[in-house]
Amino acid sequence: MCEVLTIPRSSYYQSFKKTVSNHEQENQKLTKEIQRIHVKSKACYGAPKIHQTLVNNGCYLRLKRVQRLMKKAGICSITKKNTVLISQKKSYAAR
Repeated sequence: MCEVLTIPRSSYYQSFKKTVSNHEQENQKLTKEIQRIHVKSKACYGAPKIHQTLVNNGCYLRLKRVQRLMKKAGICSITKKNTVLISQKKSYAAR
């Protein structure tokens, strides 16, 4: 089979032994913690507030990492658009 695919046999057998790295395990734990905070805040907290909550709990990491993990997990905060109504004065409408 390796001859047909033109790959070395060592690469084929090495693919069976793949393990999850320590960094990826830590990312999985952080993602679960982010999801817990997100649910607790009723989906109102964004990345900066979640990051601050994690730092206050003793987990030191960068905001960019929290943003990346939130994006990967599909977590986003509920945002409300502010619409400003502009009324036209009569003088402008007459032109």
